[in-house]
Amino acid sequence: MSGGPRIGLLGPYASANLGDTSIQVSVMNTLRERLGTVRFLGISTSPADVVRTHGIPAIALSGEQPPIGPEAPEGTGRNGSDVPAWLPKRLAALRRIDRAAKTLDLLIISGSGQIDDFWGGPWGHPYRMLAWAGCARRHGVPVAVLGVGVDELNTRLGAWFSIRALHLAQFRAFRDQGSLDMLVKLGLKAPSSVCPDPAFGLRPRDIPAGAAPMRPYAIVSPIARDAWPGAEDGDYENYLQKLALVSDHLLAKGLDVRFACSQTRMDVPIVDRIKAKMSAASERCVLEPIVSVDDYLGAAGRAEVVIASRLHAAILAFVAGSPVITLADTRKVRVLMGEMALDEFCLDLRTADTATLLATVDAALSRREGLRAHIAGIRGGLRTALASTYDRLLVKVLPGRIPSPVPN
Repeated sequence: MSGGPRIGLLGPYASANLGDTSIQVSVMNTLRERLGTVRFLGISTSPADVVRTHGIPAIALSGEQPPIGPEAPEGTGRNGSDVPAWLPKRLAALRRIDRAAKTLDLLIISGSGQIDDFWGGPWGHPYRMLAWAGCARRHGVPVAVLGVGVDELNTRLGAWFSIRALHLAQFRAFRDQGSLDMLVKLGLKAPSSVCPDPAFGLRPRDIPAGAAPMRPYAIVSPIARDAWPGAEDGDYENYLQKLALVSDHLLAKGLDVRFACSQTRMDVPIVDRIKAKMSAASERCVLEPIVSVDDYLGAAGRAEVVIASRLHAAILAFVAGSPVITLADTRKVRVLMGEMALDEFCLDLRTADTATLLATVDAALSRREGLRAHIAGIRGGLRTALASTYDRLLVKVLPGRIPSPVPN
């Protein structure tokens, strides 16, 4: 293991989705704290983005292109290509996966809703997760599952691929009990546990001393219609109308409104649609220039309240210590708010009426100092539980290395 262990981080992550990015940043930071020098290989849907964002070598999750970036795994064929030209496409991809897996000391299927066949069907992520786990085990490389959840798993083949991949892992810790329960019903028999979302391991930067004072503001973080399944209907327009009304309400209470998107590609165009429905949009209602996890944490940390619809828009606001109201329609968001003991601030995107939404906003604002203290306490417990998960993971898959504790 010259230069430290080589660890592959597998996930459908790219920098436009700050939730996925935050998970990988947190995992890399924690493993470096525990192990010292670590050589990472990003296994992602967008290798070029991984190289640019994280400065590590990367390979396509599909195996359809060779590795790129600094210190990428080597291996070329007679004609300068990484695999023989005569191989069928799927076999060529599998050969690339096998070659890359062989270079690893550990493969971590890391965070996010990776148990999912909504994007790409069963031959998308479920098959690719199985291919990587199978190739790793073929070469004696241990596999760990860390903080992964179930999103949409609706096909028998997708479930079969996913369960087979999970059974190949030596360590499994899922991000919520509901995900584990669903997987057990689908046939998961291997010992497994539950851990906090890895993004809770992040530590936001302190606001610099002498930073310019800012007018009090609230964050509104919307979600694009394409981000959840189901046919187009009137619910989404109603959702945008609710965000417009709550933005008007916040302005009337003397707060500025800042739109901060945790998905910087899909969600940003939604802001103009919300502002078009507002009655009082003005220079006090702006779009935050969010391009990184630190940008979002900085904006959320100074907010009086954050109204979020994506899971990690809420998680990152909690990491930053701010009161959060969720307006969403997914199980994973409801689970998060239950874990934070903030169920009263968890509203259903489709069914919550405007009066309830505005009353919830007023309640959060009137109790915001107490909520910050409450969030800090829960967050500390989650970080402790996450540190214990890393202890167990490393002892299980890298037994020759003694993990050092992660500070709370």
